[in-house]
Amino acid sequence: MGSVLGVSVGASAVRLACPAAGRVGSPVFRTQAVGVARGGPEELAAESIGTVLAERADTGPVSAVGVAYQDRAQAGAVRAALARQQLGNYLLVPEVTAALRTLEVSGVLADHATLVFYDLGGSGVTVTVVDRSTGMVLGTARSDRISGDHIDRLIRDHHLDQHRVARPADAAAQLALDTQCRHAKERLSTSDAVCVPGEGGLLLLSQDTFDALIAGPVETSAHLTGEVVGRSGRTPDAVVLIGGGARIPLIRSVMESRLGLPVIVPGQPELLTAEGAALLARPEVPAGDTGTAPLSSPAAPPPERTETTPETAAEGAGAPPGPQDRPSTARPPVAPGGSAHPDRS
Repeated sequence: MGSVLGVSVGASAVRLACPAAGRVGSPVFRTQAVGVARGGPEELAAESIGTVLAERADTGPVSAVGVAYQDRAQAGAVRAALARQQLGNYLLVPEVTAALRTLEVSGVLADHATLVFYDLGGSGVTVTVVDRSTGMVLGTARSDRISGDHIDRLIRDHHLDQHRVARPADAAAQLALDTQCRHAKERLSTSDAVCVPGEGGLLLLSQDTFDALIAGPVETSAHLTGEVVGRSGRTPDAVVLIGGGARIPLIRSVMESRLGLPVIVPGQPELLTAEGAALLARPEVPAGDTGTAPLSSPAAPPPERTETTPETAAEGAGAPPGPQDRPSTARPPVAPGGSAHPDRS
């Protein structure tokens, strides 16, 4: 029997997760993040899957692939990209379903029955209220008023306005400064202050200054979360922070104070959907065959959405299964009417 591969398709990175063989109990994953430098993340995901299949063809073939998608548009783009790579035997699964599967296996959800997923990625935040027992999405909305990229820009603009770093002279210097800002953001998840060297100078940032820079967008996202909860008709038991921005301390504290709910931050929140997609992937067994059929090696980005209504988000959530999509028996899929983030955002 071959292994399985889980893939998440984020605006900033495609993540790959493969469960380690021979493990008993909670799985341990081998993971990899591939940054999106150009083109659409869906094309990068398909190319990355093809590369893994080719590399593993002789040593340990991949027998099934699960790909987590954000909405109907992205599901279609992923399906088309995989077809261009001549890849089959994959399962498309909503991000919220994949994340919920990983959380169930990890055991961090205790007895919480209704959950709020706050998923902050590179291009925006998605808030989803979900019934744990059925996987049913009770309300969802997305906004680009806060994102990993937006937070990086706030740090960059602050330092440029204060003349603390040199203004980039070209595109390469701009990219280097953006990377410097992203590293500062990531390090502040565990430090009170950071100093990140770069060609334009040292980037110094304290936690207090960082919190002041992002307070407005975080408060806006908390207000959005409250609206989604109110429209869901349910009283949630906990908030789960997932995606690359989940480690930002201010987000946790604001969510706790504004919603009055316990906040769960998984150990590797940026990997939840890729790992869940791997857990949900199931190898096909051809008729009359008792083994599994390994995948063969291979011979446009979705529109930006801003604060969609629950109805609009619901229309895009459950992409109908295509020829290569197979239903999962591990957990009921998100029902029609529901929807579901580089190692960091």
